[in-house]
Amino acid sequence: MKLETICLHGGQEPDQSTLARAVPTYRTSSYVFKDT
Repeated sequence: MKLETICLHGGQEPDQSTLARAVPTYRTSSYVFKDT
């Protein structure tokens, strides 16, 4: 693995329900934020 990959994914544990090794990414064009 390249250093960049290790830095990005190092230390992540698999999700217990899906066994995914990385945080999912969501492709969207808009977001909703709470007004603080």
